[in-house]
Amino acid sequence: MLKLILLLSAFFCVQALAQVTVLEPLNFGTIVVVKNTPSSSITLLPSGSSSTTNIHLMQSGHPAELLFEGFGARVQLNISDTGVYPSLSRVNGGNAFILNSVIYASSVTTNAYGMGVLKVGGQLSTSGDGQPYIDDNYSTTIELTISY
Repeated sequence: MLKLILLLSAFFCVQALAQVTVLEPLNFGTIVVVKNTPSSSITLLPSGSSSTTNIHLMQSGHPAELLFEGFGARVQLNISDTGVYPSLSRVNGGNAFILNSVIYASSVTTNAYGMGVLKVGGQLSTSGDGQPYIDDNYSTTIELTISY
């Protein structure tokens, strides 16, 4: 069984008191890739629902949850990324998973206290090259840009 966790980092230019905290990292859950031909995929939506193609989901994952604080009341934060994502790999190398997309709302409006929450899902796929995936944790880091 493979456990997939995606770490998120956020870069932003804001006031000195503003901050972003990763409350939960994106976790696709524990999956089994029975046969790596053809390519298989798993999609995890920000709502927490997931779907798979040629992958067995043994334990459900959860979307990432980012907390925004100190941005001012009722401020619209615009979220974006480069659209280019590093593969999810294991520490000792081997076959990697391909992160096809990161799924999130394009903006978040802070509440009266200057706080907001963003949930982030994504889609990943296997290489489809016939090489097996070794039981391990696979991870990567992506960057989101927050502007307002």
